Amino acid sequence: MVSKEAEKRGAIFTTTQQSISRFENGIVKREPSWLQFALFAFDANAVPAPAPPPDFF
Repeated sequence: MVSKEAEKRGAIFTTTQQSISRFENGIVKREPSWLQFALFAFDANAVPAPAPPPDFF
């Protein structure tokens, strides 16, 4: 998904599951260059939370 989002924005970019896992587990200390494309991917696929029932509050 990261690579597809990069391609949509005109960037040639590839990343691996391993590099994403290293970032998620805190092994990579600097911000990776693919992070912005990951944020675009999550935002594009976001599903809004359902509304609470009327008597919730």
